[in-house]
Amino acid sequence: MTDQIALLIVVAIGVSFLLRLIYYHAKLKAITHYFKEYERFCEATSSDPTNHGPYADLLENQTEIVKLFKQSHLSPATVSFVEPVGYGFVQQRKASSWDNLHHNSAEYRLHNKHTFHKSVGYFRARRNETISPVFWIETFLIWPKSLLGFLGFDEEGFLANRLNTVILILEAVGGIIFLMKQLQ
Repeated sequence: MTDQIALLIVVAIGVSFLLRLIYYHAKLKAITHYFKEYERFCEATSSDPTNHGPYADLLENQTEIVKLFKQSHLSPATVSFVEPVGYGFVQQRKASSWDNLHHNSAEYRLHNKHTFHKSVGYFRARRNETISPVFWIETFLIWPKSLLGFLGFDEEGFLANRLNTVILILEAVGGIIFLMKQLQ
C-alpha cells in the first residue's frame, strides 16, 4: 500500500467523521428550534386562544417537524376522543398527535412535547456518538451487517451473522499479511 492510498483512507475517514458530526448537529439544532417554537405556540394559545401568529409559524414548519420525528425513528401517538354524531349518539375516533401539532388540547400537547424531547435526545445521542472511538470501532466491526440492513435484508439473521464473521476473518488475515509484508 502506498502512502497516497493510506493518506486517502485517512482523509476519507476524517471527512466522514466531520460530515456525520455536522449532519446530526444540524438536525439537533433544527429540532431544538422547532421545539422552542412549539412551546411558544403552546404558551400563546393557552393564554389567548385567538392569537394566530404562532399557529401560522407552526403550520408552515409542520412538514419539517414531522420529517425530523420520523428520522428519529419515532411513531406518532394516537389520541382517542369522542365526538357527537347526532340524535344523542357519540362516536369514538382516534387521531395522530403529529397531525394535530396545532391543536390546543392538553393531551396532544403532552404527546407532542414527549415526542420533541425524544427526538432531541436521539439527535444529541447520534451527534455525541460520532465523537466516541467505541462507536467507530463498533461500526468497523459490523459494517457487513449494516450494509445488509441498508440493502433491505435482516441484520440479525443467520446470513448476516455468518457474512459478518467471514468478512472480519478475511480482514484480520489481510491485516496480518499486510503487516508481515511491511516488516520484511
